[in-house]
This record gives sequence, structure tokens and C-alpha cells, in this order.
Amino acid sequence: SMLQSFERARLTLRVALRNLINSAAAQERLSNELAVARAIQESILATNFPVLPGMDVCARIDMAREVCGDLYDCFVMDLAATEGGGAAPQQRLCCVVGDVSGKGVPAAMLMSGAISLARAALLEGLEPAAVLVRVNEALVRSIRAGMFVTMLVAVIDPLTGNVVWAAAGHPPPMRARVSPAGGDGGVHIDDWPGELALGIKSGRSYSSFSFVLEPGEALLLYTDGATEAVRAPGRGKRRNAEEENFYGEDRLARSLLQRLDTPDARSLLEGIRMDLFAHMAGAAPHDDVTLMVIRRW
Repeated sequence: SMLQSFERARLTLRVALRNLINSAAAQERLSNELAVARAIQESILATNFPVLPGMDVCARIDMAREVCGDLYDCFVMDLAATEGGGAAPQQRLCCVVGDVSGKGVPAAMLMSGAISLARAALLEGLEPAAVLVRVNEALVRSIRAGMFVTMLVAVIDPLTGNVVWAAAGHPPPMRARVSPAGGDGGVHIDDWPGELALGIKSGRSYSSFSFVLEPGEALLLYTDGATEAVRAPGRGKRRNAEEENFYGEDRLARSLLQRLDTPDARSLLEGIRMDLFAHMAGAAPHDDVTLMVIRRW
């Protein structure tokens, strides 16, 4: 009958409303948990960066979601003063950039653990390649199958500009150099053998590389979210194939080189970000974008 139909409809609506209320409450709890996770991540990531005599650094992550799987760390380590007293301790600028596989809270938790492991190893005085070995062995024992971390570790002597670095599954650093004749110079990227990311296989070793960052040069560390940033589809008109490509390593290198006259690391980094987001033309990032710039004056 019509009354029975109305009663069934009423009960169905009542159940649907209850489910909606429960779903909204669950969504609110999830949003609150993600907000807490994001706050924890932001407290881990440095926002005040070291300024050393003749050198400064700046880093930033643009998150694709509420929480991120990219990581960076940057701090000054004081080495023991020379024997005999009186001499000031030597300093090293320690820089770490990385990218965790996957998204969401599991990646965020792994990100915070990887930062802590790398910082502890650096503070013990380990060289970058040895830091990667230490972090790899810890992750192999502790993370679930299918997850891994790419990471680049660099230790820089601010007095000499000597840079020692090692990478696990991570893009090598870009070094922008001014031409002696005052021209544009060029961007140099060390040959890197593409060594395995962290957390996949035990017993790995990693290669060590070094070079001198000369006065006037800049160093860029980044995650692949930068080079793989994609332009939004054209609205109402056809864009050419070049415009629709990834931002790419070549454009990132040009953007770095063109901004060597900026007054500090922060303004250089922000200039690269603006160029990258101009390329994206309003598209939401598919992946976290991390940039770290080190300048030597």
C-alpha cells in the first residue's frame, strides 16, 4: 500500500541520514588527525636556516596533500676544537633531502623517522655515504614491504666550500657556476650511478662524491616532484607539446642559473618556485615539491 511505501521510504531515509552523520563524524576525526600529523611534520621541518660566514641556505616543501612524504633537514654541526685549546670549533653545514614512497599518514610517519635517523648519524660524525648505509639498515628492518626512501646527504665546509655528498635513488645536486668572463656560466651535475633507494635491500654500500662550491656559485637539492610537475590542460585552446611536458631537469637548471644575481638563498629559491608554478598554470601538484638552495658568497 501507499502507507507501507511511505514507511519504507521513511526508514530508508532515516538509515541514510544516520550513515551520513556517522560518515561526517568519521571524516571530521580523520581531518583532525591529519591536521595533527601536519603540525608534527611542520615542527620537524626547519624554518630557521643557518647563516654562516660566506654561505646561506633555504629550503621549502610545497605539499600535494594534507601531509607529505618529502623530507629535508639542514643544520650546522660543530666539530671538536683542535687540541691545545683556544681554537674555535670547525663547523659543517649538514643537508638532507629525501622522498618517501607512497602518500598519506604512513609516508608521513616514515618521513619523520628517516629524518631522525639521518640527523643522528650525521651528529655521530659519519660521512654521507656511511649515513645512507646506517639509515638503509634501519629501514630494511623496520618498514613494510613495498615502501622505500630516496635520500641525498651533503656535508659542506663553509670555509673552503668543499662539498661531500652521496645519494640513494635520489637526483644528484645541481651546481650553478658563473662564467669567469661574466657570462651566464653553466649548471654542472655530477655523474651518478643511480644507486638503490633506502629500505629495499640490506648490505648496500653507497658512492661518495665531492667538489668545491666556489664563491658566487649556488647548489640546488630537490625532489622529483619539481622536475615532474605538469602544466594544467589548456582551457579552450590547444597548447603545444613542449608546454604540456614535465617542468623537467633542463628548465629547473635554467631557472637556477638565471637567478644567480639574487641577494640570498631564500630569494633564489622563491624565484625558482614562481617559475615552476607558472609552468603548472594552476594545476594542483601531483607530488610534493621540495627545493633546497645553498649559496656561497
